[in-house]
Amino acid sequence: MSRAATELAALADGTGGEVRLGAFISAAASIVPLALARLRAAHPAVHITLRELEQRETHALLFRGEIDLAITFDYEHAPGRVPAGLVQEHLMDDPIMVVLPVGHPLAGAGSVTPADLPSDAWINTAVDVRDLAASPVHGDRESGHRLDFDGMDFRTALNLVAAGLGVALLPRLLLLDAPPSVVALPMRQPTFVRRLHTCRLDTRGVSASIRRLEMYLREAVAEL
Repeated sequence: MSRAATELAALADGTGGEVRLGAFISAAASIVPLALARLRAAHPAVHITLRELEQRETHALLFRGEIDLAITFDYEHAPGRVPAGLVQEHLMDDPIMVVLPVGHPLAGAGSVTPADLPSDAWINTAVDVRDLAASPVHGDRESGHRLDFDGMDFRTALNLVAAGLGVALLPRLLLLDAPPSVVALPMRQPTFVRRLHTCRLDTRGVSASIRRLEMYLREAVAEL
């Protein structure tokens, strides 16, 4: 009973127990490491599990109790619905950039619009230029020069741009360690923003270690 009381006290004050974090790939590679390092330094007895997830898995895993906290995203122009029973808090805005090979004629421009680039120049990713109402390439999936990338890891699309195979819309978070063979430009008319959130079960019994991890994630974002 004494040992059990000690373990329960450790869970309550965040010095023990387990934290299971789920995050999509670009968040797991950029924001998460610093936050987890701070949690480990402050509370070395807490067991940490990081699970890379696809966005569509996240809510179900939270409800099933397989993860304790998740980093999710939606887009400013298309807000996601948060199911009842979950609580979501805004973490950061992540602007979508136009990424071009460094030798592209527009690489020195201050910003670009989708209309500045021909329809067959785009590499189709999960962030598709055709999602924009003002897109000049809506429905142009039959172009013989267009390259469609069907995958979840934007780093592959980034390397396709670096190889000169086209241009792409990619989140700025991914570009923190972009190769020197690409240039990322802000997009105008319209802008396109991905919004990152923390998400967990809406319950009164949130452990201190989860609260601290949420704090460390906010600190990591502020230092980007």
